[in-house]
Amino acid sequence: MAGAFEFILNGKPVRVEAVSPNTTLLEFLRGSGLTGSKEGCAEGDCGACSVAIIERDANGKPTYRAVNSCLMPVCLLAGREVVSVEGIGCSANMHSVQRTMAEGYGSQCGYCTPGFICLDVRGLLSRRPPHARRPR
Repeated sequence: MAGAFEFILNGKPVRVEAVSPNTTLLEFLRGSGLTGSKEGCAEGDCGACSVAIIERDANGKPTYRAVNSCLMPVCLLAGREVVSVEGIGCSANMHSVQRTMAEGYGSQCGYCTPGFICLDVRGLLSRRPPHARRPR
């Protein structure tokens, strides 16, 4: 088992203890009750498990990068910030990307929709002014 570490998940600090170094972020999220991210292909191709990682550029400005949570060991997130689909919005307070998907019938079975939402929000936030970049 790896030592304890912390990261920010959906704006809240999370302490991770007694987790195998082989545990993926997807396994951690789903084991924590955040079941929006799904395992589709387990190879990083389908996008159903996508989440956004907030990083900082050379000027300290936030940048958003989509990652496949099914491939990323959770231990690589020590000191980092992650936004899952649950951190983007909910049915009572949808993000504009979620609302547009729902109103435009942009989903079929819905299995991969949370991953697509994370990818779309990441793309949108990467183009917005710094003061308007945080989800929710």
